[in-house]
Amino acid sequence: FNNSSRVATEVAKALGNRSDLEIKLCALNTVFDKSFYQLEDCFKSLDRAPELVLGLGESNCNFKIETMARNLDKTKGPDNEGNERNNRVIIPGAPQELGFTYPLASMYCSLAERDRKQMEVSNDAGSFVCNNLAFQFTERYDTEKFGFIHVPSHNCKNLDVKSEITVRNLVTMIPAALN
Repeated sequence: FNNSSRVATEVAKALGNRSDLEIKLCALNTVFDKSFYQLEDCFKSLDRAPELVLGLGESNCNFKIETMARNLDKTKGPDNEGNERNNRVIIPGAPQELGFTYPLASMYCSLAERDRKQMEVSNDAGSFVCNNLAFQFTERYDTEKFGFIHVPSHNCKNLDVKSEITVRNLVTMIPAALN
């Protein structure tokens, strides 16, 4: 079980009745490099380029809006296929870090103040598969509006409440990103 899948499904349901939005969910494995190739396959299978590509992953118990990814894998444990990477550059010759291109200010400002207090803005997508995926996509598809968000982990206390808040915020933020 991965809470990012649950949150994505709930967001798609909540936004599914809007005729101005089309949402495609792509489940990705938590495996270095493989997740990027799965996202790339999903991206290339679309009839037209999307207006927004949004990656979701688990992290800690917070709703975290990420602003950048780093060109470094550094695990504290294995991915789902047993791969570990210790200080390995993701793409040799690429920048050390890349900022995401989604309209974070519009998304953030679309939220009520109470909802902004339920999230954090982070400049560290970690050093695991989420960061790896985000860095590769940002580097290879630099003209796409892309961002990454960490949702509360499946093992958090009060997960249902935290997930409900996360879904509510994303349902507000996604349309704001497209205006």
